Amino acid sequence: DWEECLSVIGEDEKSAIERNIVETDEAGGGDDDSTISLKSSICLTRGKVYEALENRDRAVRWYKAALSADMKCYEALNNLVDKRMIGYDEQRQLLQSLEKSNTA
Repeated sequence: DWEECLSVIGEDEKSAIERNIVETDEAGGGDDDSTISLKSSICLTRGKVYEALENRDRAVRWYKAALSADMKCYEALNNLVDKRMIGYDEQRQLLQSLEKSNTA
């Protein structure tokens, strides 16, 4: 049940599980180039849950958050683009912001 999933991972970044995950990521987890960060994974999962609950606005928000947390989160980008959750201009802006954050 999707509602139960949200109750476990929390509906926003203030959840206890995310606070613990952020601490884990900052302590050195997620350094491997073949994996995405734990925070990004939680954001991706929230996006999937909201998409399944047909709340596209919140799904888009969390998919973008997953990319912001870790630009290697291909699945979030794929969901946004392939499922046409954001338009072309918004895609371009998102990619530009990711490029800027990568060079900063």
